[in-house]
Amino acid sequence: MLSPNARKGLVACTSGASCNGGLQQLTIDPAVVPFLAIFPLPNSTVKGNTGFYGFVTTQTTNEDLSTIDADHNFTQNDSIHGTLLYDTAAIDSADSTAHLYDEAISRRTTAALEEIHIVSARLTNSFRLGYNCPAAIAPNEKAVVNPAINNPALDYYAGRRTGELAISGLTTSQGGSGAVGINPYHYSSYQLYDDATYIMGKHSITFGGNIEYDQNNALGDVLPNGEWGFGSINNFLTNVPTFFEGGTPNTPVIPHDLRQTIYAAYVQDSWRIRNNLTFI
Repeated sequence: MLSPNARKGLVACTSGASCNGGLQQLTIDPAVVPFLAIFPLPNSTVKGNTGFYGFVTTQTTNEDLSTIDADHNFTQNDSIHGTLLYDTAAIDSADSTAHLYDEAISRRTTAALEEIHIVSARLTNSFRLGYNCPAAIAPNEKAVVNPAINNPALDYYAGRRTGELAISGLTTSQGGSGAVGINPYHYSSYQLYDDATYIMGKHSITFGGNIEYDQNNALGDVLPNGEWGFGSINNFLTNVPTFFEGGTPNTPVIPHDLRQTIYAAYVQDSWRIRNNLTFI
């Protein structure tokens, strides 16, 4: 964080006409003054223009896992097995600058069904269906820790809260409410497998194939409130930015939806040449 001296424009220096006793007085730009409120005073070691700020926060983690397994034998030659799993978790914590208290959520649903059929003494077939769907959403704002971060006077865009603020030498401020956007991610995988084994003398021939269809849906609202970057603390205090990054206020959030289908087939022959030697 900014040291007490730096907050007054009194910064460390090594040379120059205005450098006196290792300190230089800068005139803080009036537009920068309101932003000083989002940097808490250091409460630990101070060195030069910066100091360490430590804070105590809670980090709550919850997870619930449910699973169901079922087996059934229709006949001696035909059986089925199924599994259903649902896992949901959430973690709450303050951001790195103690401005907001956020939540990250993850969920996973998995289902599998397998049918094994003994066709004959030589032929066995296994048919499987699978479904897997993980999802994640973050960050969800739960509370405002430092109200100064949502001061309308700090908005980069009218009607939006403070965006990100990156200053070389300081921990990046992630901004106010909604500054990093909400990023939902959903993935679905549908799977079909069929495998068969045929015994012929000393040969065990396994063959089969699979089809998998994947859906990847991501919605990233990147820097919706913008980001100012400064190459040094001096440049920040005098309002000399290095860059500004952000979409226009009307920039639409475009989903990124990917699809793929995977096909595969195989044949494998295990030849038992001797009792202690098998060639594959």
